[in-house]
Amino acid sequence: GTDFATWVDGMPVNLRSHAHGQGYTDINFLIPEMIQELEYRKGPYYAEVGDFSSAGAAQFNTYTRLDRNIVKAATGQDGYRRGLVAGSADLGRGAVTFAGEATGYDGPWVDISEDLRKYNGLLRYGTRGDGRRWDVTLMGYDADWNSADQIPERAVKEGLVRRLGSLDTYVGGNTHRYSLSTRLVQDWDRSQTRINLYAIDYELKLFSNFTYLLDDPVNGDEFEQSENRRIYGGLLEHHYDAKLFDRSVAHRFGLEFRYDDVDDIGLYQTLARQRLDTIRQDDIEEASSAVYYAGDVLWSPRLRTVFGLRYDYYDFDVDSDDPRNSGKENDSLWSPKFSGI
Repeated sequence: GTDFATWVDGMPVNLRSHAHGQGYTDINFLIPEMIQELEYRKGPYYAEVGDFSSAGAAQFNTYTRLDRNIVKAATGQDGYRRGLVAGSADLGRGAVTFAGEATGYDGPWVDISEDLRKYNGLLRYGTRGDGRRWDVTLMGYDADWNSADQIPERAVKEGLVRRLGSLDTYVGGNTHRYSLSTRLVQDWDRSQTRINLYAIDYELKLFSNFTYLLDDPVNGDEFEQSENRRIYGGLLEHHYDAKLFDRSVAHRFGLEFRYDDVDDIGLYQTLARQRLDTIRQDDIEEASSAVYYAGDVLWSPRLRTVFGLRYDYYDFDVDSDDPRNSGKENDSLWSPKFSGI
């Protein structure tokens, strides 16, 4: 996620200043059967995408309405099981679309069970007519699991642990993501306006142990990465077609904003998922805004050019348990774009 940006229904997935790593991207809240389309961009050539998109970007869009209802049940090796119910029903001037998914998996491990329990839900109401499409969506995701994790090859050869065994049976984690979002698309004569707004509640507790007894031979090297986060943001975008020297030109203007409020993002020494010591703990407020323009000129059936310009502004405020790590800062960046295709 550090260099590939991802959105779902206009909501950003990459988590900046994340406890586990910058740009952390978890799309497990997506129900595969609900994905209607995937828009893919390769490279840093697009003014519409900014942070995390140096390698490319993907925009997932889910169904506003299903043509048929879905009921699925599956089972497989190593305790795999999955159930899904999804469908749509007319309501008033629009339709309600719903989906619920439950997944479990134990894995092939001999010392622990992966004991994955994952639950996803989607509830949407949408309307369309007179050139206007609008919807409001609730999404929910909750999961917890154990991790078999990596083990040293020499420990297997020496008979200290089996090939599918574990040295620390407490690593794993739990997470949730809940969101409320709304989208409005208005078609005009030769243009279109799109508005997205969203609010996201997110939490992660991740327990890992890469070195086992290297740093602390008494309590072990297990550690926890944890955070609680709320994200608020939106996008206003306007497209319109025009003529330049009798050539077709597609103009795109956009304004976006995002605010991350992260509480108790921390790194802790743990033993059997119990905290022993705080290595670092911070509260972070990170706000950003951006404006952009892109113009696509079709010079001939085989040649077009795209010129774009993007401006990003960021504001950071960190309140740390160590005053040396606290502070406020802001910065901005202009990003010109040009492509010949």
